[in-house]
Amino acid sequence: MSALTLAFLVDHLPPGRTRKRYQRLLAETGGDILAVTVPYADSPLWFVTGEAQVLALMARGIPRWRVWTLRDANSVLEACASPVNTIAEAARSFERRRSH
Repeated sequence: MSALTLAFLVDHLPPGRTRKRYQRLLAETGGDILAVTVPYADSPLWFVTGEAQVLALMARGIPRWRVWTLRDANSVLEACASPVNTIAEAARSFERRRSH
């Protein structure tokens, strides 16, 4: 599976520093974050619901270009597909693009 929620990732990490770091991020952001593995990036893209989550991820060293709001995703999707209504739909759209 290449689209995972942050909560799912935390649940499946082994005990240690990385898990604690992601648990803090989950607590700070509310967890409505999806990580999507795409072929043109060596790290996942993060789909978030709002600007507070963008800032929380950036504070952890994740570059802004890897953090996508619904507006960001739709700006790309409108050029090559139909816009979507939720970050889950956006993540699925980017995930589908991976298999083509």
